[in-house]
Amino acid sequence: MATEKTGIQTKFFRNMIFIALVSIGLWSLIWIHGEYSAFKTESKGLRTKYIDAQKKMLKSEVASVVQYVQYMKDQAGKELEQNLKERVDEAHQIALNIYRQNKASKTKTEIGNMIKDALRPIRFNAGRGYYFAVSLDGVEQLYPVRPEFEGENLIDLKDSKGNFVIRDEIDIIRKSGEGFVTDWWAKPDEDTSVLFPKISFVKHFKPLDWYFGAGEYLDDAKKQLQDEVLNRLSGLRFGINGYFFGSTFKGASLFSNGKVTLGTGSIWDLTDPNGVKIIQEQQDVAKNPDGGYVHYSWPKINGSTPLPKISYVLGISEWGWTIGAGIYLDTIETDIRTKKIALNIGIRKKILNSAVVMLLLLLLIYFWSRRVSGQITKAIETFSLSLVKSSADNTAVNPMDLHLREFRDIAALTNEMITARKQAEEEIKQLSQFRELIIDNANIWLNVLDEKGNVVIWNKAAESISGYSKEEVVGHGRIWEWSYPDDKYREEMFAKATAIIEKHEVLEDFETTIHRKDGKKRDMSWHSRNLLNDQGKPIGSIALGRDVTERKRAQEALRVNEEKFARLKKMESLGLLAGGVAHDLNNVLSGIVSYPELILMDLPEDSKLRKPVETIQTSGHRAAAIVQDLLTVARGVATAKEPLNLNHLLEEYLKSPEFNRLKSFYPTVTVKSRLDADLLNVRGSQVHIRKVVMNLVSNASEAIDGNGIVTLITENRYVDTPLRGYDDVNIGEYAVLAVSDNGSGISSDDLERIFEPFYTKKIMGRSGTGLGLAVVWNTLQDHNGYIDVKSDEKGTTFELYFPITREAISGKDVSLPIDDYKGNGEMIMVVDDEESQREITCKMLETLGYNAHAVPGGEEAVSYLRANDADLILLDMIMEPGINGRETYERIIRMRPHQKAIILSGFAETDDVKEAQKLGAGQYIKKPITLEKIGLAI
Repeated sequence: MATEKTGIQTKFFRNMIFIALVSIGLWSLIWIHGEYSAFKTESKGLRTKYIDAQKKMLKSEVASVVQYVQYMKDQAGKELEQNLKERVDEAHQIALNIYRQNKASKTKTEIGNMIKDALRPIRFNAGRGYYFAVSLDGVEQLYPVRPEFEGENLIDLKDSKGNFVIRDEIDIIRKSGEGFVTDWWAKPDEDTSVLFPKISFVKHFKPLDWYFGAGEYLDDAKKQLQDEVLNRLSGLRFGINGYFFGSTFKGASLFSNGKVTLGTGSIWDLTDPNGVKIIQEQQDVAKNPDGGYVHYSWPKINGSTPLPKISYVLGISEWGWTIGAGIYLDTIETDIRTKKIALNIGIRKKILNSAVVMLLLLLLIYFWSRRVSGQITKAIETFSLSLVKSSADNTAVNPMDLHLREFRDIAALTNEMITARKQAEEEIKQLSQFRELIIDNANIWLNVLDEKGNVVIWNKAAESISGYSKEEVVGHGRIWEWSYPDDKYREEMFAKATAIIEKHEVLEDFETTIHRKDGKKRDMSWHSRNLLNDQGKPIGSIALGRDVTERKRAQEALRVNEEKFARLKKMESLGLLAGGVAHDLNNVLSGIVSYPELILMDLPEDSKLRKPVETIQTSGHRAAAIVQDLLTVARGVATAKEPLNLNHLLEEYLKSPEFNRLKSFYPTVTVKSRLDADLLNVRGSQVHIRKVVMNLVSNASEAIDGNGIVTLITENRYVDTPLRGYDDVNIGEYAVLAVSDNGSGISSDDLERIFEPFYTKKIMGRSGTGLGLAVVWNTLQDHNGYIDVKSDEKGTTFELYFPITREAISGKDVSLPIDDYKGNGEMIMVVDDEESQREITCKMLETLGYNAHAVPGGEEAVSYLRANDADLILLDMIMEPGINGRETYERIIRMRPHQKAIILSGFAETDDVKEAQKLGAGQYIKKPITLEKIGLAI
């Protein structure tokens, strides 16, 4: 063994010494010669290559930037056209939706107005863009920036180059249905001799035979694109410190070194220390299609000494821009000196390192040769010991402890056997853990009971839902007592669980309510079944439970919201019906109210006809009051609001004939009041709030069976929490008016419907129309107030919340004699589609001393005023067929800007009425009219 060991060591040592000496010597000679030869060659051409490389790099970088600018410029027109088309398509879709939703209930004129109102405020492209609409006969329908042109025929409109704009657009529509049109205009507030192209996209809207369009100046789009490009270019970098710069052909700075410098002034005369006009030189070479290079000297950003620099620039002729980038040339000499010093240092280090490496190799060879035989012996001993140990505790043999390949291969085979055994054991362990993970991570309550009802498995979801830990419940059945503390309920649940085990029953979606450990209740849905052994006998049961508390709450909330929505839709439908009926009834009532007034003026005081006529007049006024209730239900809009005090209103009501009449129906009912002396004022309609009080007192009186008390209460109240029936209320001070009775109360079913129109259980023939509480609801809505109703078997209380105002109450109106509002022969034109209304109104005007002329519609009114004058117009708001009152007045004031008018309507005050008043119309009078009402308004 000694001879064999020495032979291996000697042979290994000699061979390694020879190989190390030859390798290091040859490597050193070749490397030193190569390094010096490469340095000489590199030194000769370094400057030329460096400059050529930098030029190529600069040209490539600048060309890429200019290519990006060209691409953005080329895309500008396409993007603009695409943007305009998408915008007009959006307008077309909006108009189509409005037409489809309203074509069955509205005229095309009304639908057209709705479309114009929807499109008029829309702006885009930084506020420059808007929609216009033109009918195919050339009439401008929508022109938001010049509304005075709307309604005018612009078929002969020419642009600044004499092109017929509207005709060109109509030709496109007739040929293709849509397309682009370009025209030329001078911009506002700019040189009128400079014309700018404007591109527009138009699209046909068949339902109204219109077309919609939108346009944009190409110059504006170009400026916007240039701003975007400058912001992009200013942030670009290349190399380590490279950046781009730009200027205009006239010498204005655009951007440089990460900043946009547009607008900072001219750099045309920028000069380096050698007298080179830098910008002017750049502009000269930028005129070439391929650009060019400019050499000059300039200090670095953080330095003061001018250094040689080269820049490459390219021109963009369409925009008048020059784009460039530059680099300093001083770095080449520094690089050459640095390379030479580094080369000499490197050679010396390599020689020294080679000597050290050689010495280390010799030492390592010596020691390795001595250790080879020892390693073989040690490997055998280590492997033997490892086998003994691995057989005892499954420990793998570490191949790193064996320095010979053969022993490592044997160790690897041994480890495979050990690994296979360990893997089998680990799989069994993992399978058990996996089962536990599945059970604990299941997002559902899972528990297993044995045949005695004791808990065997209890997962984390069960812990979370119940509040009881696994340690508290596993091993016994007390969870039943804890989850179901009620004995009867627990016995019922336990009986069902027992049935599962004994009768093999299965429960599906069985819902119960459990008590958590903290006492809170949770709704659960269970799925449970038996666990059977191989012989089919039950050995326990498994239960899966889902917490459905939130789902049930959501379902209940959805049910309540659906019922609330159904009630609101019902209220809306009934309101629309009421509004339509009220309009027709007001026209009918005009004769019943107005003619008796005219007849009574001519009847002697002792005439037998006077009493019947007065009765007719009184009945007409009472019918008008009911119609007013219908209007309140339909629109909920009070005609006028003013500061008032609820105490004063209640005191006046308690002295009124209406209250005395109510007392005659309910003589055994006592009405009391408890009014807050410091009650704050509210802003409202006396007529509507008085009607609310009358309805509530009437309802309360009828709700009392026999002797009873109705109490009127007022107080100031600060509200900062939600009220019943409202998701949200405005926080602040309110004046509260409460009407309370000690009757039998309102049933829960009736309480949900009491504010519906025509829903009543009052005695018809006294004061019940079925509109009372609907009027109350709509009046409070109109006054931005709230209603809270409390009712039980001891009585009912309606609390009305009105927002307070700090305004003072004005004095009462004084009735004037008829002579104070008679006329002197002025001409008044009456516009109404109802013949009877025209006759009544004209007779009243003649009675008041005016001359009257009547026409049946808006078109006739406009035609009449083209040839005749009228001191005043009485204008009905709702007229069919043809244009309505607002549209009629719009046409009239275009022709006669200062024409006076008064609005008449059987409806409540609408948006059309308000728009007409904004245009200059005076007062608004609700039908039916009286001499005093019309006389004072005139």
